[in-house]
Amino acid sequence: DMEGHVGRDGRKYVLDLARLMPPETPDRSVRAVHLFRLLRPEFVARNPCPLSSDAFSQWGVPHKKEHNNEVREATRRLLEHAVPLAAHSLEQRFSTEHECSILFQDLSQLTFELHCLGINMRHAGRVRSLVSNGKSTLRGLLLAECVARSLKRILSDALRAIPDPSDEEAGVQSCLDILNRAFSGDEEVQREYWECNIRPLLTSSFPHILHAGRLRTSDRHSHSTMSM
Repeated sequence: DMEGHVGRDGRKYVLDLARLMPPETPDRSVRAVHLFRLLRPEFVARNPCPLSSDAFSQWGVPHKKEHNNEVREATRRLLEHAVPLAAHSLEQRFSTEHECSILFQDLSQLTFELHCLGINMRHAGRVRSLVSNGKSTLRGLLLAECVARSLKRILSDALRAIPDPSDEEAGVQSCLDILNRAFSGDEEVQREYWECNIRPLLTSSFPHILHAGRLRTSDRHSHSTMSM
């Protein structure tokens, strides 16, 4: 798919890099998942052998079995070795409350740390499940990042549903309605919104993020002030 061009200005351009990285082993229950659930470049660079970006695709017919098996093995290494190592590395890197406070002020640092370790943020739930219970602040920050991403998805979908995209007032009101329900002073309204809207998206987007599959009131209150 990738194209290289020399522009009229004499500069070189590369286009269509969406499939540059190889996929993870596809979950066949998700349509065309091999096109967007890709391995991170940091992980691919450390893989023992080259991986084909055409694995599990209609373009990967030549050497199909070999390339698919290599990606299966890489995905196994990711989940069984790289993810546990990332959990351990985060525990070591942010071992004190002071160090965790850096993440509290800027959650993008957490994303940066995981990306450097070759872990896509969709695996943050798996990482959190392996962080020891004694590291409650770090576990809470991982949950907060995943909740923020889930809320961002809900807000984005709501904005796309507005008939007139140029209607700024409707967009603002739609976002306010969602946030007022998510962080309502009425505990019952808040609980219902989180259980019916945020929790399903959170648990489907970030497997293993919640042990019991339920967001406690303390979880909602603890992370409601963190930036999205």
